[in-house]
Amino acid sequence: MNTIRRSHLGHFKLMYEFSRSNGPATLESAPVEVEQSDSIVASIPSRSIRGTEAKGDASIRVVIPAYRSSKLLRNCIRAVTQSVVSTSFEIVLIDDGENGDLSDLQFLFPNVSLLQCDPSGSAAVARNRGCAGFQGDVLVFVDVDVEVEADAIEKLTSVILAGHADASVGNYSSESKQLKFTQQYKQLYLARVYSRSAGPIRNHFWTALGAVSTETFFGIGSFNKAFPGAAGEDTEFGQRLTAAGHAIVAVPSACGQHLKPYSIQTLVKNDFKKGASMVKHFFGREGVKLTDSRHSSRTDIVAVFLAGVLVLCLAVGVFPSPLRASLLLGSGILSLVYLFTRRDLLAFFAKPGLAFLLRSVALMFLLDLVRVICVVNGLGRMALRVRN
Repeated sequence: MNTIRRSHLGHFKLMYEFSRSNGPATLESAPVEVEQSDSIVASIPSRSIRGTEAKGDASIRVVIPAYRSSKLLRNCIRAVTQSVVSTSFEIVLIDDGENGDLSDLQFLFPNVSLLQCDPSGSAAVARNRGCAGFQGDVLVFVDVDVEVEADAIEKLTSVILAGHADASVGNYSSESKQLKFTQQYKQLYLARVYSRSAGPIRNHFWTALGAVSTETFFGIGSFNKAFPGAAGEDTEFGQRLTAAGHAIVAVPSACGQHLKPYSIQTLVKNDFKKGASMVKHFFGREGVKLTDSRHSSRTDIVAVFLAGVLVLCLAVGVFPSPLRASLLLGSGILSLVYLFTRRDLLAFFAKPGLAFLLRSVALMFLLDLVRVICVVNGLGRMALRVRN
């Protein structure tokens, strides 16, 4: 077994040893001291090029699935074509239906390949279609509502091309001044959640902005087509990566802007849909656990629990009873504890100003209640299955 020492990557430090044999990569638990090194940059050609036509000889393929995204996809593609990458790359857009007339793409982006996909309602199917037949080194996934920064793809792929990881995931930018409130809230929330961890992670992959070696992707069987829509298929893929012994690293500095147009109603609907899916798999299938999600750290779970208890105390406390004063006092204490558990998010929300912070606290609490509903709904469904 050959042990390869990790090097300092510039934008984050890897504090572990990577052991490779003829089988999958494995991680040693004991951290080791790492050295400053430019080996990753040195191992990649220094030339910078734009996206090239998909002819099968590129080292990197960027896969962008599009469904009902006619207003977003051009900005997404434009940002990818302007990426500065140290090796050849191609861009494949998968038309998964209801994107309107895309004939102008031939003229706007002549080096982008457009693939038609029978409308499936599954992001997994569309992404697998975009990956099919590729024989290069790395597959990069970008959601159509993400506008990548110029160096994001380079940061994601360099660690894989250098043999330091089998997969990598990026982040949303913390700079979101041009977005509407709900978009800005969502982007800052996820930017903070994903910036909590840099370097090795487990059981997680992120298709909004992520990369994986081609050999690894096809070796573990691509995305699971059983997942409808876009909810859970990337988490399940990440779990298979970890189960197979592959190394996944988080690169929080590989960023993009999240341009999906949210209203409070659609934000609530989106979080309920994804939360219900995660809870469903947690209670209904083996292998997917809430604590495996980067959205569900112990602190996050405690915050959701506190939000549920707080609402319960307030609901009971509004009625006259000998315990009313105690319940209201307890609610005040719970509110402070809740805010304390969310302090890292509050620090992010404070950057745009006090007005944004106050609105964000209210929305954050509302969405934590949505997560409470998801858990209660999952418990209820499990109880019915056991009963029947």
